[in-house]
Amino acid sequence: MDPPFCKSYISEEIRDEGREQGRVQQGAQDVLLVLEQRGLAVSDDVPAPAAQVSGAGRRTGRS
Repeated sequence: MDPPFCKSYISEEIRDEGREQGRVQQGAQDVLLVLEQRGLAVSDDVPAPAAQVSGAGRRTGRS
């Protein structure tokens, strides 16, 4: 149970963002585990922040 002094809109939003980030990180770890189990090597390189991967797996320069 959250203390009453942490019930503000901002604190709720910060907690929600933290939970979402945790779910995203867990999903990424799950994907990496599946790829590893299938014998696929995954690089530790991280793409530049401006680059995004579209739904088709192509990199785009849009942000």
